[in-house]
Amino acid sequence: MASRAQVAGYLAEHLAAGRSEAIRSAAAWLVNTGRTGQAGYLARDVAAILATRGHILVQVTTARPLTDDAKLKIQQFCKHLTGVSELELEQKLDPTIIGGAIIETPGAILDASVRTKLARYVEGVLL
Repeated sequence: MASRAQVAGYLAEHLAAGRSEAIRSAAAWLVNTGRTGQAGYLARDVAAILATRGHILVQVTTARPLTDDAKLKIQQFCKHLTGVSELELEQKLDPTIIGGAIIETPGAILDASVRTKLARYVEGVLL
């Protein structure tokens, strides 16, 4: 029986090659082995393997859609910090963050949202 690490390696290799059928194979493996609860761990393992190969997924949460210029600057910033050659940017909209952005990579989170800054300010005033 294959281990989760082996399946993560297989999935990372095939995703990097643009073969999306690997996702169905991995999902079938999770179901057939009764490990559906480990799907999140498998996704994290795949992200870590892809990061070592120079490819990361960056999730950016903002209150409003990003301009093309802002996307480019975030990509350059993340490439500089992580040293990767390939970067995929996924944007998520969440109006509750008010403004700013939350940038998530496989290894770090930068929360520069207005909501968080306001919460920290209020904490500092009340303490």
